[in-house]
Amino acid sequence: MRAHPPLASAKTWARVVAPALVAAALGAHAGGLTQVATVDVGPRVAVIATARGGESHADSGRVVVRYLDRTRTGLRRSAAPEVSEGRASWGAAPAWKVRSDLADAPVVAITGGGTWQGVTCIWTALVELDINAPREILVALTLHSSESGAGDYQARVARDGRGMKLVYSGAIRRTIRLRRVDRELVPDTSLPMEC
Repeated sequence: MRAHPPLASAKTWARVVAPALVAAALGAHAGGLTQVATVDVGPRVAVIATARGGESHADSGRVVVRYLDRTRTGLRRSAAPEVSEGRASWGAAPAWKVRSDLADAPVVAITGGGTWQGVTCIWTALVELDINAPREILVALTLHSSESGAGDYQARVARDGRGMKLVYSGAIRRTIRLRRVDRELVPDTSLPMEC
């Protein structure tokens, strides 16, 4: 796997840049976001932040990925579009982590969902930290669990050559290969969509 310039190791991918620098660069665009971490992406800094949603089971918090450009005097908000992902319940922000094992560039894996009428569903969204802009490359249902236990399954995401794969276990036992087409991952068969 080649390193995503100018990163020397995965240890540098999720580090904190001075919050004052990030807040100053985002200015009025911060919109209730709480900075969680920053990731070096070439000449840019990706800010991964969370925000709470409302107080009902249908309201989700969100994880936002925004880019800042480095300047001689600090950081400024990039013109690159942001990615905002919210799939959780009771105002909670989805869980997330930066993964270096899925692609040449860092990938933010965002997982969230909830329990509705006795059925728990979790989705995983993958946001690739491309040097030009963050890109959502996949959203897939990766856990289904019911009170009865009938039809329960889960999936893990792994690298597969130049693409990725979803390896399902439980009621669904199969591997779905995801190949890169332009700026997203395309499955070789239908993904489970029902929750």
